[in-house]
Amino acid sequence: MPSTGLQELQSSCRRDPDSYRTEFLTQYGQFQALVASTELRPSMESKQLENLSSFMAHVSSAYPVEGRKVAEYHIRLLKEYGASMHHDLRRSLVKSTTIMYRKDAISIESMVPVLFQLLSVRDKELRKSISASIISSLQHANRKHRNEAVVKSLQKFMYKTIEVRAKGNSPLLLLKKEDVEQLTFASVLVGSGRCVGEEVCWSQH
Repeated sequence: MPSTGLQELQSSCRRDPDSYRTEFLTQYGQFQALVASTELRPSMESKQLENLSSFMAHVSSAYPVEGRKVAEYHIRLLKEYGASMHHDLRRSLVKSTTIMYRKDAISIESMVPVLFQLLSVRDKELRKSISASIISSLQHANRKHRNEAVVKSLQKFMYKTIEVRAKGNSPLLLLKKEDVEQLTFASVLVGSGRCVGEEVCWSQH
């Protein structure tokens, strides 16, 4: 379906989910098929999957059961194939994943580790987007409902990730200094106050 058609269907699904469930399921099936083909050839460009990813993310709250499954597909693709994926598709999947977090289709503790993993990819635009998404998502989680178990889990993960990688010879994050400082602030925001960015190396590549 053309992107304009998907946008119209997106509006219809959000407005009246029950009446457009059949049409949604048709797109859901196509999405699953495209995911399967992408797993076989992740480096290939796929504008169709990019469009369906965005569509699925925006209607995920209208179809919560399928929406959670769609989120799982996104996490799996990014976790297993993110580094080798076509850059446009990778950026689209990251954007859709953050949208689904805001729509409660995915938990922040499932999303943040995968996004952190992608910060090592040499894609400046992607790293900028991810760092902003992590910061805004952590702030959103803090405002929405402060769950101490989740807060401690995320803070522990972020500190451990930075600490372990910073002990090596290669940089942890290929980010500019100000971006690292923002992520450091975010980790303090959700944690006990421990600063986690002091040993990080950065780059503008």
